[in-house]
Amino acid sequence: MLIENNRPELMRSRRLDYATLAEANPDLVMISITPFGQTGPYADWNGYDLNAFHLSGSSSRYCGRPGEAPLEHGTFSADFYAAVTAAAWGLAAVMGREIVGGGQQVDVSCAEVVAATFVGSQTIGGYAQDGIFDRRTGIGMGLSAPAAILPCKDGYVWMLVLETGQWRSLVRAMGDPEWAQLDMFDDLRVRGQNKDLIYPLVQEWSMQYGKFEIMQRCQAEGAPVTAIFTVEEAAEHPHLHERGFFTDIDHPRTGGARAHGSTLQAPECPGGPTRHAPLLGQHNDDILGAR
Repeated sequence: MLIENNRPELMRSRRLDYATLAEANPDLVMISITPFGQTGPYADWNGYDLNAFHLSGSSSRYCGRPGEAPLEHGTFSADFYAAVTAAAWGLAAVMGREIVGGGQQVDVSCAEVVAATFVGSQTIGGYAQDGIFDRRTGIGMGLSAPAAILPCKDGYVWMLVLETGQWRSLVRAMGDPEWAQLDMFDDLRVRGQNKDLIYPLVQEWSMQYGKFEIMQRCQAEGAPVTAIFTVEEAAEHPHLHERGFFTDIDHPRTGGARAHGSTLQAPECPGGPTRHAPLLGQHNDDILGAR
């Protein structure tokens, strides 16, 4: 298996393209992850995650307020989504090689992956089918409410209340206010249509409490609501410390350093850092002087 993310023209110029390599190894599975794919007018263009994200139309759909400029998406979504897709279909190609024989090139376009799989991404498909598409709302999801970041007494909380049971759980957490008892609010689309009414009322409740208390109340009732942690709050959170997410490493010059440990728990083969990074020139004799 060969995994690469270069422009197709560059791979051809170095005779590392799939057609050339497959002559030497017909069983080769080559996974090519590029912003725009192996074919089409943009195939050999320089591009990165942000180029691919905007080509999918997602910036118009998700990021920013209505009537204002679209915003960057704040993370490498196109690269991440494409990597997951490439891993899944790359493994499928390996299995297919054993079943039907022969390798193949898995052509992964970051832009197309985001357009097809991003949450709520049915924008392009919806337009192709019905000529309609969603636009950014500036406040959470347009489909339902509450599904947004809302302020509270000491920060912010994130609510994603879609299903009827989730809505009823939130209503209980809010103390069963009279306005929320209307049966029509059990329908997520009705709540979305009445979001201008619902958000101020929910915010009136949220501003009475701190974010951690709101999270605990909603957790007890089964409502999907969480506090939005600052980096400092996350780094000091007792849950992460109790799980051993952080580890202390001795250092001959600084005395010690704290780093995060393994990103998964595997007791039979624990991972994570166990020693400090090499000092400048520390291994010169071992590497340069070895015979």
